[in-house]
Amino acid sequence: MSEQREAHFAFRQVLVTAFCLIMAFILILLLFFAGKAEYSYKHFFLLGNGTLLCTVMLAAGILAAGCGKCRNLRKVLEEHSGKAIRMLTVLFVFVQIYICYNAYFYTGWDVAVLLSEAFRVAEGQPLTALEYFSSYPNNILLLRIFSLIRKIDLSVGILDVQQGIMGILCVQCLLSGLTGYFLFQILRGYTIAGAWAGWFCYLVLVGTSGWILIPYSDSWGLIFPMAILYLYVELQNGKHTKMKWGLLGALSCFGYHVKPQIFIVFIAITLVELFRRKSGKPIYQWGLLYALAGILLSSVLYSWLVSDLTGQLDREKAFGMSHYAMMGLNQQNNGGYLESDVEFSRSFPTKEERSRANREVVGQRLGEMGIQGLGSHLVRKIMTNYGDGTFAWRCEGTFFSGIYELKNELFSPALRNIMWGDSLANAVNETFRQGIWLWVTASSLGLVGYRKKADLSLSVILLTIIGTILFGLLFEARARYVYIYVPFFIVTAVLGFRKTVEWLSSSFIGSVWRWGKSAPSAHPENENPERR
Repeated sequence: MSEQREAHFAFRQVLVTAFCLIMAFILILLLFFAGKAEYSYKHFFLLGNGTLLCTVMLAAGILAAGCGKCRNLRKVLEEHSGKAIRMLTVLFVFVQIYICYNAYFYTGWDVAVLLSEAFRVAEGQPLTALEYFSSYPNNILLLRIFSLIRKIDLSVGILDVQQGIMGILCVQCLLSGLTGYFLFQILRGYTIAGAWAGWFCYLVLVGTSGWILIPYSDSWGLIFPMAILYLYVELQNGKHTKMKWGLLGALSCFGYHVKPQIFIVFIAITLVELFRRKSGKPIYQWGLLYALAGILLSSVLYSWLVSDLTGQLDREKAFGMSHYAMMGLNQQNNGGYLESDVEFSRSFPTKEERSRANREVVGQRLGEMGIQGLGSHLVRKIMTNYGDGTFAWRCEGTFFSGIYELKNELFSPALRNIMWGDSLANAVNETFRQGIWLWVTASSLGLVGYRKKADLSLSVILLTIIGTILFGLLFEARARYVYIYVPFFIVTAVLGFRKTVEWLSSSFIGSVWRWGKSAPSAHPENENPERR
């Protein structure tokens, strides 16, 4: 048993080292190269990344020092955190809904196609965008979900029934609130203060992000990775393990059909479980088998749910991984979306022909770039994916296709200015988010000193993040693809920052601080006699 733990500890330390090296490289790019480099979807902020990071780190350090001295605050947090987070989660969901109600708009690109077709399906009409859904069948599950919500909206009337979007956004806000709750509970297992700090970061980067206004797979996919991780953490208590494993597999399956990257979490869990599996343990006691059963049953349920929709599609037109690998190597848009690549793939009538042609272009582009060119290309993709704390907000296609009338004369204009207006308020908002994102990136490096042995969850988190980064390097580059995994990055940041604070407290700096606190007073007459 001890040998097994030592092996897992060594495996985890390899992951920690690899993760910290990758994050250090990303941070160096953001601090010293992002300002001058040209890359796709580049966002400009009121302050440079270096200034922002120093400011946020200083503020975080002051807060950490202050909270560390408040024993009463820590006691209150320990005693009442459970009730407080439940109440605040419910409150925040309503705050999100109110923000959406006052600031949402009609956007273009894929969202417009998805919404218009969902409304048609809700009214019993056939699909018209067959070419689109044949090419991108992963949006079929969202099409079904959105159409069901629209049906309920038409029958009951949720909010703004005429536009039909608020019903979807209300459910989306609920999922976002639950994601934050799961994040808090996971961090609570490490540190109460860190759980609140992580929840605050979540509110800034995700909970009040502009992406809560957009009904699409980024916001709908957010719940799955954290719910899967939460179930995995809960497995450690040994209760209802078979049911939890089955549910974990089911969520992985449905998550994959919302956004394929979500399945990376399940792959990470599988690798960790394979590594730590006890020799001689009967295979029927192996939890992954129940997870696979959950995936199988969910696949059957998924097929039944969307059978009437998929029956209208041409399976031969579906884009495969080779298409996204090809697009990820285009230099015109630094590996981002390129319409000419889409048209190229659509020009082939069968999957086999398309895949072969895509692979040929991949080989051609690799040959043209060479090793040095490929390295520069991947660097630009990293800055595209991880250089923006707004996750390329307002950078997709025709972003504003329709602006709805103001709901009121006070909050609607203010919230629109803050969320997406061409105003100083929006610039400050986006700059603040960038500062928090830089803090997350930098604080994660503190994990280099993490030594806790029995921590399977962290191994899963690190493997997932490394897998996500590799996914972004191999395929299409988009900052919003990182959005669903922001909570994972927040966990690493909180743990890393906590480790850094502990190290500073025990180092020379901490010794000087304590010496200064205990040094004799220059005015002994003013001292408390009891202290003397």
